[in-house]
Amino acid sequence: MLYVMPKNNRVLWVGLKTLFVGLMLFFLCRTLLTQWGQIASFSWRFCFLPLVASIVLQLIATFFWATIWCHIVGHLLEYPLGWMDGALIYILSNLFKYVPGSVWGYISRAYLGSDKGLDATAIGVSTLWEVGITVVASLLLSGITILNYLNQIDRWLLYLLLVIALLCFCGLLPPIFSWWIHLLTRRYRADRVIPFRWQEFWLYLAAALETHILVGISFFLFAYSFTDISSGSMWSFVGIWSFSTTSGLVIILAPYGIGVREGILASLLQIFVPPGVATLISLASRLWTICSELLAALMVLALSRVYKHWCK
Repeated sequence: MLYVMPKNNRVLWVGLKTLFVGLMLFFLCRTLLTQWGQIASFSWRFCFLPLVASIVLQLIATFFWATIWCHIVGHLLEYPLGWMDGALIYILSNLFKYVPGSVWGYISRAYLGSDKGLDATAIGVSTLWEVGITVVASLLLSGITILNYLNQIDRWLLYLLLVIALLCFCGLLPPIFSWWIHLLTRRYRADRVIPFRWQEFWLYLAAALETHILVGISFFLFAYSFTDISSGSMWSFVGIWSFSTTSGLVIILAPYGIGVREGILASLLQIFVPPGVATLISLASRLWTICSELLAALMVLALSRVYKHWCK
């Protein structure tokens, strides 16, 4: 059963989130205004092919991770969820993550999955796994790729993320995660523990790393399509994107990291471009992400209709 927050608490929580995001965006926009001369004098360019390639890589990463999510639901929770149904549930529910209150992504996924036999417990287990493996993979990748730029990062934020990553890593170890599955699903599965083997743990961790690398490369191509940055900085961009995205994920006051991700991204991008340009790229990346997610949703809806037509 889902916990329903009292109405007054919900209003206060949504108000705090709105205020937090508003303040973050205010400071970012103020930076744009104060640095506008620097932005205007910057040698911008536009390359169509890298921009298209960045969107294509985003779509590949989205559908790849939707496939992994289908696998975890189908294997660990023993739900016979087909790829088409799983991709539809996962990709469409992701559009609700921007609604103030992170629970909306969970509710939308549970609602879409109810017609396919998925209950709230199954969605909850898969969400815990997804968030945990994402944080671990992201910080592992970030540590490898931006190790030389640690002096550019707020150390308190870094320590917080490392603690969260360690907790997630321990919670995902096969014996512990199998116990979590048993604890959360015992009402429906009696005393049977669904096995989670070590090879699956490493497989899912590798899949999470691959997804972050794909999205990080797509972000580099997005920035490259507008600025003259060295191709040798691609792996640094992968780490910067991964670190800023994970930072936004763990700051629960920001729906899907809005404001937090942009702030950290703008700070780290100053290693390669002037401050005003870094801020503009970070804000534009949010629009780029939303457009890619909307395009993925349209694609999965179209694929679903074609699939239903073929099955008739």
